[in-house]
Amino acid sequence: IRTLCARRARRATSRATGTVRGTWRRRRVTRAARAAPRRGAWRTLAAIEAAERRRGREAKAMIVREHMKRVEGELREICDELLDVVDATGATGSTESEAFLGKMKGDYNRYIAEVTSGDERASASERASRAYERATAMVMADKTGLASTHPVLLGLGLNYAVFHYEIRGDREKAIELARETFDNASDEMDEMSEDSFASAMPVLRLLRDNIALWSKESEDEEGNDESESPREGDREDK
Repeated sequence: IRTLCARRARRATSRATGTVRGTWRRRRVTRAARAAPRRGAWRTLAAIEAAERRRGREAKAMIVREHMKRVEGELREICDELLDVVDATGATGSTESEAFLGKMKGDYNRYIAEVTSGDERASASERASRAYERATAMVMADKTGLASTHPVLLGLGLNYAVFHYEIRGDREKAIELARETFDNASDEMDEMSEDSFASAMPVLRLLRDNIALWSKESEDEEGNDESESPREGDREDK
């Protein structure tokens, strides 16, 4: 009887996890398709505005800034919609689903912090930090939970590191988190199945690339303001 109950509990948890992630896949496909181009557009416009200001062309810089505000409003609307969905989901009883939702909450608050300033940026940054920290602590506390090579855990570690690099401006913390995530996964690679290996490798490559990029910046501070943007894990299965 105990064995039967345990099996039913595992199946129920699996169904709940699948439902949460399946729902998110459907909703994220549409919204992520709208969010990604706006993030890219905002970054491009920000670079153009900075260039115009350096050249002393304030009038042109102001025009670019108006376009930035429009893109910012569109991106914030998309992020707010997704954050409402996360908050409405509630507890799932699954470490995988809770970590996945926590990562999403951190990601979309991070996107808001990217395009805002002052108190708004500080507030979004704090919300993102709390979400990433809570998701990470939850996974660490569940000793029988996710393997270090699980795509959700890898994506969480990758994007939390990007948060420290881009939003907090803490390159050394970003390197520390990325390296810890990469090393922990590398230690378990020999035990991975072929399918698990295929799922983990794209994120491991992103971690490796960011570690190399950030480490090079630390070694070579020659004042290039337009450093390459880090790579992050934004696939819906993270």
